[in-house]
Amino acid sequence: MDKIIKNVLNKIEEKGYIAYIVGGYVRDYLLKKSSNDIDIATSARPEVLEELFPDGESHPYGGIHLKKGPYTIAITTFRKELGYENRRPIQLEFINDVDTDLQRRDFYINAICMDAQENIIDPLNGRKDLCDEVIRSIGDSLTKIKEDPLRILRAIRFATILDFTIDASFQEVIRKNAHLTQTISKYRIKEEYSKILSSPNYQKGLDLSEELGLTKYLFIEYNNVYYSPNIYEMWAQVKIKDIPFTKQEKRTIIRIKETIKKK
Repeated sequence: MDKIIKNVLNKIEEKGYIAYIVGGYVRDYLLKKSSNDIDIATSARPEVLEELFPDGESHPYGGIHLKKGPYTIAITTFRKELGYENRRPIQLEFINDVDTDLQRRDFYINAICMDAQENIIDPLNGRKDLCDEVIRSIGDSLTKIKEDPLRILRAIRFATILDFTIDASFQEVIRKNAHLTQTISKYRIKEEYSKILSSPNYQKGLDLSEELGLTKYLFIEYNNVYYSPNIYEMWAQVKIKDIPFTKQEKRTIIRIKETIKKK
């Protein structure tokens, strides 16, 4: 663990609070991948975090965001999310229990914790899903998807980037509720599919989108797609209705399309 991250954890613990890294960084650490996005969950309340990290930016759901060296660090208080509206939690309850906090997260592979000594804390047994290379929703899949339909796209994204399988029962719930993806912000759709298309394994993401019924609701169109590390060359080959590109991005994509036609 980098000294920068350890110092943040230690600063919280020195005040008598619990603090763990949780989510993507821990997942990638166990998969021997690098990550600069750090999520820390803690028993420290938001007002304490603001005092400890006055250079941080307050988060509306209780916590702060920091930029330390190469790392983007989000620190949030252990909590329950008691209600959702338009993908956003509208009622929170701050708690002292990390096990309960983990239950609100999306997938078991993203609910593994690490302390400052690099000990792994895994009450939901997410490491088993990592070993099995499977993506499963924590708790009731239908409830999770209705709370936040973006979890559908995140499941496809992780399956693509990690080359994992989405659990069969979870796939069925997604298939029956694919229409909910229409409620997701076009900016978030762009963000998720940019990550999918950036992967050399992009075809898996496109195939899953078709198999799980997203193509007809998001109006995804493509023919033969050839991989390029240039994301605009990928977007020149894949169309999703109403994706909000900037004027410069549109010009770049149009120019690439014209070049492709000439070949």
